[in-house]
Amino acid sequence: IAKAKSMVGLLASKVVPISIPEVVEGVGCTGEMGSKVKSMNIKKVMIVTDEILVSLGLLKPMLDSLDQAGVEYLLFDKVTPDPSVHTAVEGVRLYLEEGCKAIIAFGGGSPMDCAKLIGVLSTNPLKDPKSFMGTFSLTLSMASLPPLIAVPTTAGTGSEATIAAVISFPEEEKKYTVVDPKICPSVAFLDPALLEKLPPGITACTGVDALTHAVESYVGVWRNSTTSEYSLKATKAIFKHLRTCYANGSDMNARQELLKASFNA
Repeated sequence: IAKAKSMVGLLASKVVPISIPEVVEGVGCTGEMGSKVKSMNIKKVMIVTDEILVSLGLLKPMLDSLDQAGVEYLLFDKVTPDPSVHTAVEGVRLYLEEGCKAIIAFGGGSPMDCAKLIGVLSTNPLKDPKSFMGTFSLTLSMASLPPLIAVPTTAGTGSEATIAAVISFPEEEKKYTVVDPKICPSVAFLDPALLEKLPPGITACTGVDALTHAVESYVGVWRNSTTSEYSLKATKAIFKHLRTCYANGSDMNARQELLKASFNA
């Protein structure tokens, strides 16, 4: 069975190509967001994040860059851990009312998942959100999603490079997933400066999370030669750089390498 699933995964990757996000990396690279968005001919974006990240001032270089480039933005900072479908519904309402044309997901896995679902719901806001749950529903319906730019603030979830999102339905006390190549971000900004003040404990936990993803993708039944290559590269980088980041969060080279490892995992 495992061999059969591996073969199916390989065939699916050829039939349904999964794009790899364009990567913008380097210390302070979020300060280039304005020029990047402008080059995509986008005049207004929605930024999906949470209140804590806003209060820490981590968004300021990016917001200044958008201002300098003349790109309008709507800040949506209502995301909480394990984001609710209700938050995404509120987000897509504002996205459409304000005339946004793209989404920037800024944060960890929760803002990323919420941003992905906002993009999904924007294709048909009158449709029951649960009908979008499952695998390849967007690809099969030929839906066109808005561009999604991801800015991770931890090196752990790797959501900036995945085709999946998890959302909570609180009334049912359940979580559902959307799995589709179309929700993979178009661009990922890997800025180690955003992680400089990340506490050692969180650095360790998120680093192990990335390692878990790398190992799972290497031994999983859906693996193929391409995913195995990325898995090995990520695993080696995590073992090499995680302890350095734990001991010295200001080591920007180690932080950058860990961000890339999380992306590859």
